[in-house]
Amino acid sequence: MPRRRQIPRSVRFEVFKRDGFKCAYCGAEAPDVVLHVDHLKPLAKGGSNDITNLVTACGCRNLNKGSRELTDDSAVKKQRRRLEALRERRDQIEMVIEWQEGLTLARLPRRPVVRRLGRKTRGVESRRRGAPMYEGDGEIRNVGDLVAAVHQCNEELAGGLWWRGQPRCGWSLQPKILREPQGQTSAADEQTLMNRFRLRAGVRYPRCPERNDHVGWLFLMQHYGYATRLLDWTESPLVAAFFAVAFEPGESHAEIFALDPVALNETQGLHGVFNPAKDDPPLFHGAFDRTVEVPPVIVATACDEFDIRMAVQQSAFTIHTTAEPLDVKEERRSFLRQLVIPAETRRQFAGEILALGFTRSDLFLDLDNLSKELLMRHDRAPWRA
Repeated sequence: MPRRRQIPRSVRFEVFKRDGFKCAYCGAEAPDVVLHVDHLKPLAKGGSNDITNLVTACGCRNLNKGSRELTDDSAVKKQRRRLEALRERRDQIEMVIEWQEGLTLARLPRRPVVRRLGRKTRGVESRRRGAPMYEGDGEIRNVGDLVAAVHQCNEELAGGLWWRGQPRCGWSLQPKILREPQGQTSAADEQTLMNRFRLRAGVRYPRCPERNDHVGWLFLMQHYGYATRLLDWTESPLVAAFFAVAFEPGESHAEIFALDPVALNETQGLHGVFNPAKDDPPLFHGAFDRTVEVPPVIVATACDEFDIRMAVQQSAFTIHTTAEPLDVKEERRSFLRQLVIPAETRRQFAGEILALGFTRSDLFLDLDNLSKELLMRHDRAPWRA
């Protein structure tokens, strides 16, 4: 009997690609199920690992088959079972993306990959009353579209982009302290908020910054959801997609913004991404001391990864000292793109993100979010995982 050995990833990819990432017996597709490479003639009966003896099969089908030969008479009804093999699923989705990307590039000369938006997004109401809305730069319906859009945004902008996902289309790109509750917080109120947090954080967080480390305090506050002059971004478009679609079902359009941080800072008279550890950071000091005068700007700033969640989420930030939203600035086309996820595709999109392994407990590494994720999985609500 031939010795059983693991089939290389490159061979599995070729088999999956040949079969269109579908089970040859029941038609189940990735990422709905985890696929396996099956032997048409089992190794126990003299079969080989040659690609002509390999076929795509869904996990529940292949793993229950044993050494029996599969025939047309042995096909079963399509089965969908939630699978625990997360690593294999991630690996497989990467294969799907690679395959879709190859197909997309092959189609590029004939038609655009990212669907342009026409009137579909007109009339979307902004949460900030009276804020002008501009049409999105593209429509994405799945992970494959996202990959194509990422390439397109990198071509149109300079690359090295930051991303932000928002669950409702029309939300202004403003930090929380400038949009709640009445649209803008006074300097005195901001200072009061900052000091209240700083006074009470010590007994709740063991690694608080030094009292005069205003940069560290502002990043810590923002990371734990406080109202600050910072706005969250990520260097990963998949993380941004998770925040756009994972927490709500498909009741409204979602959106993902792509930001060129260097181009943004050039419009503010700065060169490169602002580094508060090296440059004098009055933009940060002003949040704690209202006597510090700062110009009305929006600046992309680097940050220290003092918390494991910041590293996992690949965090980045913009700091805002003006109430003007980033997405309505006249020069926005030089540094910003907006991708819209239609409401009717959000649930499917969320399922693909989940299959990639981007879950609540993966991005928020604490017991509170682990318990929420497990309970939501129990309730079978994949768009909230």
